[in-house]
Amino acid sequence: MPALTGERPIRASGTVTLTMIVNLKRFVRRGAAPGDESALERFEQVRGTERFAAYLRVLPERMRPPFVRDTEEDALIDAAHQMRIFRGYVVSQYFFPTYRLDEDAFLRLPDRLEGDTVLIETFPQWDYQVTLTRNGFAVVRMIRQFTDTPLSVIAAEIQRVERARGGELEYAESRSSWRIAMDVTAALVQAMGGCMTLTGEHGEPIHLPLDPEQRRGRLPLHDRYTTIQLDHVHRGGETIPPEVFATEYSSFALGMTRLATVLHGGAAQDMRQRRAVTPADLFNLSPWVGDLCLVTNDSLLIYSPPPTDPAADPDGYTRPQFWRGVARGVEWLVNLKTEWQLIERQSTELLSTISNLTTRVNDGLLDDEDKRRLRALAQGVSRAFNILPEVRYALVPSTISHAPDAVLIYGHVLEQLGVNHVAEHVDTNMAELSSFLTYYSSTQLQFESRQQEEAENRTGLTISIMLILLSLVSVPSLVKDASEIHWEALAALPPLQQVALVGLAALPILLLVITALYVVRRLRRR
Repeated sequence: MPALTGERPIRASGTVTLTMIVNLKRFVRRGAAPGDESALERFEQVRGTERFAAYLRVLPERMRPPFVRDTEEDALIDAAHQMRIFRGYVVSQYFFPTYRLDEDAFLRLPDRLEGDTVLIETFPQWDYQVTLTRNGFAVVRMIRQFTDTPLSVIAAEIQRVERARGGELEYAESRSSWRIAMDVTAALVQAMGGCMTLTGEHGEPIHLPLDPEQRRGRLPLHDRYTTIQLDHVHRGGETIPPEVFATEYSSFALGMTRLATVLHGGAAQDMRQRRAVTPADLFNLSPWVGDLCLVTNDSLLIYSPPPTDPAADPDGYTRPQFWRGVARGVEWLVNLKTEWQLIERQSTELLSTISNLTTRVNDGLLDDEDKRRLRALAQGVSRAFNILPEVRYALVPSTISHAPDAVLIYGHVLEQLGVNHVAEHVDTNMAELSSFLTYYSSTQLQFESRQQEEAENRTGLTISIMLILLSLVSVPSLVKDASEIHWEALAALPPLQQVALVGLAALPILLLVITALYVVRRLRRR
């Protein structure tokens, strides 16, 4: 087996892109008063909505240095649409302007953020891009070009920025890619003016204050995706074609997608101790015989030599253009997984709050704190439904792309990322949450109906007692009136007048009897 180092190492030229997904919620300013999370609540309410997407579309007009719109990225997405790698709906609803960090402008900023030494140290080697998504994430890309560089050096440089997985989780101590991603996002937040201003449903402004210094503290450890795009591999000046690299150098091809095992110095010996490489490990997704495309859950390796005659391409575009577009699609799916995981985590946390609420709902013993938690639960479910329709759309690769080759790659990526399994967990959580809220609503309705009925009963009983008392008060007057009747004069009257006068005299007594019977009946029902 040839060595990665030594007199004749395997050397390559190409690009390495490290993609990290940062939740913008980390930068939404917390309230000055303890427990004041109004800005966070507003952010959760608008993320994923068309209002947030509209803000992202006009953001380039408000962006300040050191970030500039990356027009090359705009051209790449447009070309990918022309090549049918993305459908028009996907481009318009999911792909928003990308910003490039201008290093010279960054260094000239008079109010540059403190503690950017780690980011500045990497400027000679890495370039930076940031794309904001409609669901409230920042996609940070670290891009590095390699020319005729040993594979061992490429792997070592990738590993150099992977140190966060070694336990350096605190911002101040870390020099990892996640530290850099937080620094880049903080610089973008500052370039946005420290605030996002959206337009509400009725035209009112919605202000979301941002704080770039909230990057400090514990670093996130979301999925980081590595994309390696090689256009030339050789050893000792002899070119290694993709098909040979995938067969005779299969361990190194696989090792580039498993960067933890490809380290400079002794990497070849480590490879000899691993199990034999099987065709399943090297499942080539490339539609062309002369290219190599390997996909794992955290990396993408593309080896596509430039065409000798680009003008002869019958499709009107080159394979490197196709692969750059596909790489953007894979990064988008990685972001999709992060969004699904966010919903899964939030819905699981919401589920954990209903265990003791169920008993209290059954007993009708809800206090103000319980009702507050129930309102928060309903709002959390509502916020999840803001994001769900958009992320669910991308679960079917054929809805993303018209191109069968791209559909095949996206389907394999989704399988490797396990997005469908995460989506199933989310669906289960959301179904249980919706079921609980429906049960609570029906129980609350019954409870309120019962309370209303009891209130009506109490009111009726009160009125009945008042009528009885009123009737009892009138009894002495009735007795007195009866004693003063001149019966001889009454007997001399015509029969009809006699009946009328007796009825009028007996009417209060009749009302008293009816009221008493009504009260007794209501008491028996209770």
